[in-house]
Amino acid sequence: MAPKRGSDDIGWQHGVMLENRHNFKCNYCGFTGQGGGVSRLKKHLAGGRLASYHDVQGCKMVPREVKKLMIEHLKHVRAETARKRADKEMQERIISGRERDEDIEDEVEMYAEYVPNPDIIEPLYDVLRVVDGDRRPSIGLVYAKLEAAKKKICEVLPRHAHLVLDVVEDRWDRQMSRDLHMAAYYLYPAYYYTHELAYEDDLTAAFTRVVERLSRSPVQAADAIDEASIGLSTSIQTNT
Repeated sequence: MAPKRGSDDIGWQHGVMLENRHNFKCNYCGFTGQGGGVSRLKKHLAGGRLASYHDVQGCKMVPREVKKLMIEHLKHVRAETARKRADKEMQERIISGRERDEDIEDEVEMYAEYVPNPDIIEPLYDVLRVVDGDRRPSIGLVYAKLEAAKKKICEVLPRHAHLVLDVVEDRWDRQMSRDLHMAAYYLYPAYYYTHELAYEDDLTAAFTRVVERLSRSPVQAADAIDEASIGLSTSIQTNT
């Protein structure tokens, strides 16, 4: 059966809309879904629960190329949704911050000048692409990419970078373990050279806090910290 006329979503090339746009039937296995519409149909074709889409079972008869197409399509949709959410939050934060700035009188002019500028948020898209890639990145790499992105943002718009970075810092603190990411970065000296990031004392402090939390005793923690410091120094000397 052909998809309902007027529906141009890629999912309807492989399924049929039933009574309304929320219900569907798979062209390959005949599975009928009640609710969720084309989004749930695409999750069904991408593998369902086996692909971490727990609200629908996967299609066992979908051609391999169609399944791969749906996986890539849904990955792009997730990335685009995250990008739009981040854009909206940054725009709201920038406007709010500029409203509190007594030196800036024309908010509309500011919005037109800074928010549409892709250069200020493009570095964050690089982080998003790494996190949403086929391979799960190491937590140290996530930290390194984020620090590089923050540095780039400061270079693009040094005067107003803090308005974007405030959002980044807030989301980071609420959603991730900063110490754990920094400790992983601390233990991988190659990141210093690849991303041209400075060696900072707060990395050592974060690493120390993680070790102390995971160690059974202060003595064990001290030994682990000393061992890591010696290994790091040797690695840096070898690469310089």
